Amino acid sequence: MSGNYIVISKEIANKLSGNNKNRDAYLYAYIRLCSDFQTGISHVRESKLSELTGIPENSISEAIGRLKKSGLFHVEAYSFRGEKSIIRRNRYCFEPQPKDFFYVRNEFFYEDISDELKGFLLRLKAICINDTNFTLYSVNRIAEALHSDNKTIKKYIDLGIEAGRLKKLDKGFALLDLNILPRWNKDGLCDEIYETISLYCIFSGVVPPRMDRRPLNELSVLFPISEEEMKEKIRENPHRREKIEEKYSLRRNLYEKCRKLPKEIDSLNYFIQALGGKEKKTEYKPMDLIILD
Repeated sequence: MSGNYIVISKEIANKLSGNNKNRDAYLYAYIRLCSDFQTGISHVRESKLSELTGIPENSISEAIGRLKKSGLFHVEAYSFRGEKSIIRRNRYCFEPQPKDFFYVRNEFFYEDISDELKGFLLRLKAICINDTNFTLYSVNRIAEALHSDNKTIKKYIDLGIEAGRLKKLDKGFALLDLNILPRWNKDGLCDEIYETISLYCIFSGVVPPRMDRRPLNELSVLFPISEEEMKEKIRENPHRREKIEEKYSLRRNLYEKCRKLPKEIDSLNYFIQALGGKEKKTEYKPMDLIILD
């Protein structure tokens, strides 16, 4: 994808094999990062990948061999005449728009967590419910879906929770990494609203409802500006901070009007009714923000 995103095929959940599936998933994504988003072709060299990722070049060669066999991309050998001799290189060819996919921000590759954990998060995202960042699967079911053993899956789930990238829900798990997008669309006000509601649900121990553009459009009428635009209004009118937050802050309104969420929320329409209702007066205590390394 152009700009600040790349497209990742959901086939990384079931096409990888062997004992290095997480690292292979990460390298697949990194090579995709180095490709042309329109053609899906990458000319990145193994030596350059080693330099960028810190992974030894021989390990990268082995991983590329496994990825080639998986069918996640195909490799074309080509050659050209250099100054002194014939130079042989590989090009990696991806499907530019795979059938089932999700988006990942480029910043994901620079997070301060291990490559193996990054690969696991990508694979877990591939089995999340469409348009969400959560799965209702148990550890056993995740292991089955990712063709792994329970012990390994439990290890990486624990690492993800420790790193603040995963949260255990009453049923299943939620991805908290904001660079792995819970939606098919580019950023926008509706996406920010859904992200805010999803995180509020997750930290309340409730599975978020699925993304639905129609109620999100209605919610964008209730909260017509982004968090950053609201902060700018406050900077311009600091004496009106309280009034501005009461009117425009979705976080504040969730805290004040949705203190006790039901155990199950089937639709975003719940929040239209709850947030459009009469305000409950209570002391406002903002939610802790997630800060990724």
